[in-house]
Amino acid sequence: MYKYISIFLLFSTIFFISCGEKYEELKNVAEVIKNAPEAVDDMTKSIDNADKKREERRKKGDTLALHFSELQKFLPESLSGFKSEEPSGQTTNITGFSMSQVERTYVDEANDRHIHITLMDYNEAYALFAGVAYWGALGLSQETSDGFQKSFKSDIVDVTGLEEYSKSGKSAKINYAIGYRFILTIEDNNATGTEFIKDIANKMDLKKLANL
Repeated sequence: MYKYISIFLLFSTIFFISCGEKYEELKNVAEVIKNAPEAVDDMTKSIDNADKKREERRKKGDTLALHFSELQKFLPESLSGFKSEEPSGQTTNITGFSMSQVERTYVDEANDRHIHITLMDYNEAYALFAGVAYWGALGLSQETSDGFQKSFKSDIVDVTGLEEYSKSGKSAKINYAIGYRFILTIEDNNATGTEFIKDIANKMDLKKLANL
């Protein structure tokens, strides 16, 4: 298993770099690979915890994603200085697959600024969640003259994140993996950093989501 996770770490690191703002160097790839044993241990623990929580939910009969109307309640009703657009959402249930997604946009027309929030519940679509949720174990940190991309762990148990910022694009984005079940994404199209959208996330009830 360690062999395959090490390979995953390598390709995940390259993926993050290739999907960024054309990072000039790949030196951080070598650093991640050098620290792979520690990352493998963290990722193994994360996978074990995810399996445990998923099995606990199944034993309780909790195999379906929250209906989008319930998931929408976790989105902010308003943001100071922004006009809140109507939220949208959908829920899909198929045998062995259950997923819900909600979205909402907040607009500051005077400054041509949009905050877009997406929240997804992957309760019975574990493979999709696992494919994007193990950044915390990577300890990813990359910085260039144009911005940065790095993973982080929050103060809430079972909540990790990935933040990205581009100076040239004035764009900021954060992703939170929550309770081995939810993915929260917040994007800002006219930002000076990630602090503002991280503050939005901190005001949402991530702890409640992590405990579902």
